[in-house]
Amino acid sequence: MSAESGSAFENLFVGRREYLEEFERLSNGKAGYRVLFIPGEGGIGKTWLLRKMLSVAQGLSNHNNLLLPESIMDMYSTAHHSVEGVQEHIVDLLQKAYESRGTCFVNFDNIKREIDIGRRENFETETITDMEKRAGRAFIEDCKSLSETTTPILFIDTFERVQRDEVGRWILFKLVPELPGFRFVIAGRDMLEEKSYIHPYPLRGFTDEEAMEYFLRKREVSDASDFADVLGAITEKAEGRPLFIDLAVSWFKDEQLRNAEVLRRTSVSDFKKSLIRLLQQQQGVFGNVERDVVGQDVILFMAYYRYRFDAELLKRLVDKKVITLPKDMSPETVLKMIEEVYLFVKRLPDKYLQHHDEVETLILDYWWPEHDPRGQNRQSVLAPIAVEWYEDLFQDPKHQSNLLDLQAEQIMYLLDAVPEQAVRRIEEHSQSQRFNELLVSEISTDRIREIPTTIHNRYKFATDLGKRATFISSFERAQAYWKLAFEIAESDNSSDI
Repeated sequence: MSAESGSAFENLFVGRREYLEEFERLSNGKAGYRVLFIPGEGGIGKTWLLRKMLSVAQGLSNHNNLLLPESIMDMYSTAHHSVEGVQEHIVDLLQKAYESRGTCFVNFDNIKREIDIGRRENFETETITDMEKRAGRAFIEDCKSLSETTTPILFIDTFERVQRDEVGRWILFKLVPELPGFRFVIAGRDMLEEKSYIHPYPLRGFTDEEAMEYFLRKREVSDASDFADVLGAITEKAEGRPLFIDLAVSWFKDEQLRNAEVLRRTSVSDFKKSLIRLLQQQQGVFGNVERDVVGQDVILFMAYYRYRFDAELLKRLVDKKVITLPKDMSPETVLKMIEEVYLFVKRLPDKYLQHHDEVETLILDYWWPEHDPRGQNRQSVLAPIAVEWYEDLFQDPKHQSNLLDLQAEQIMYLLDAVPEQAVRRIEEHSQSQRFNELLVSEISTDRIREIPTTIHNRYKFATDLGKRATFISSFERAQAYWKLAFEIAESDNSSDI
């Protein structure tokens, strides 16, 4: 079952009445604040709640003159790791919502065209920077004009991904304060700094009763009294998180669902490991053993190709004999089946597939080390396939507007495949504000430690990113990079530096 399937989503949405009531207060202007912030652990149901709120708002839009986007904005996406990328997506969402009434963002669009020309024709860096500043001012002014006749609401998910970066600071301390006519619903894992216009409403986990209701709907049964004890144990070990409850009730066999005592003795981490084991051992999901193996392989590799996955990338894996498809299955068929079966697989607005980040983490922590313990397959096979795939994406006309985002993503695979080439690609964009924001957001200090290269090159990466983070005023990140550079320089093997 796809997480994006509308009818299935509506049928499986359980509880959360108090949160929906709070959202209605925000949307009708009775809340006394402009940002409803929903903090919660990964897998607690933030994304589904935001989707439900958007659905509720669509029923209220005519009455309250709301201007609603067609989808929520997931900050996990690379496209949202620069201020410019966020501005472009907001413009796209709100322009589509407003198009029946006319055009908006005229000033911003005009300056953006100038910037695109300037980048193609290699204008001076100072000229491009000045244009970017003008575009930022035009964006705010166009938003203000839009809110004079409507009440736009933006839904922002996975905010922890950008919270401590330039993008997060821009949203909280520039965008929100300067647009009093806008409303925002923001979800993330970490609490926000207290502000009068922000109302935090932490998302709780499922109660035993809600877990039971979800089980009944998921399994399409009217009675589950025989499973009440074990459902209570599952809810306890899942810490009330609907994502893990769903995986358990979907994958546990009936005999496993009758052994509450064993589950209660299981630690939370072992419970999560058991879910990944079940995923590895799934049988009959796609019709036969051969198809099941293909499905498991694709789920595994999707965790490595974390930014985007599609039929073309799968075809390349098949061509390189990384995956073998049965004769009666095409790459498109495989991905359609996976999207329909697994709740944690989501389809992005640009039609690529992606794992829920919590499942991605579980796969990389518990499954991937068994598949590729030394990283050799990743470095010699998977990363080069990604690098070639991105080279083709760069030539696709539909990707010209997000070319820098794709180039930043490709660098993450170049770091595995050819670190020296990654350095050269990074240097090509040394003065680009957007590219620097993307790099600083994507490359953590842990990622630098993992790069298969010399200590000297790791030191260069750390110092270079420290400079870039300072350049874009991301001082917390800059401090972390400089600290790592110092640790490398002080290491026993620092004579190469």
